[in-house]
Amino acid sequence: MILIVGGACQGKRSFALRLYEENCGRPAECSYVPDFEAVMKRPVVNRLEEYIREFAKEESAEAAREKTESFLRRLLKENPEAIVICRELGCGIVPIDPADRLWRDLSGEACQFLAGHSREVYRVICGIPMKLKGEDK
Repeated sequence: MILIVGGACQGKRSFALRLYEENCGRPAECSYVPDFEAVMKRPVVNRLEEYIREFAKEESAEAAREKTESFLRRLLKENPEAIVICRELGCGIVPIDPADRLWRDLSGEACQFLAGHSREVYRVICGIPMKLKGEDK
C-alpha cells in the first residue's frame, strides 16, 4: 500500500495518478466513490477521510473507532496494493462540534495506522511530493 497525505488542493490526486501510471503503465480512475465495497477493489482510493466521516456518525466514539479499524484492516487485506489518498484535517485547529472532533481524530489515527502498514508514505504540499517512508528514504 502507498499512503499519500496533504492539505486540501495540494496535488495529492495528481501525484497519485502519476505514481500509479508510472508503476502500472496505465491510467487509473481516482474519483471518490461512496461505496465501501467498491473501494476494496479500486487501485486509487481517494478521500479516505470521507469514508471515515461515515463512521464518525456512529452512536459512540468506541463504535466509530471499531468500524474505522475494521474498515482499514479489510482495506489492507483486500486491496494491499492500493494508493490511498487522505486529506489532513484540522492542522492544529480543534473543531467545536464533537462529531467533527471525532472525525478529525479518527482520520489522524487512520493515517497513523495505514502509514505503519504502508510500504511508502508521501506528503504533498504545493504539488511537491515528499517521501516520508519507503525505499530511497
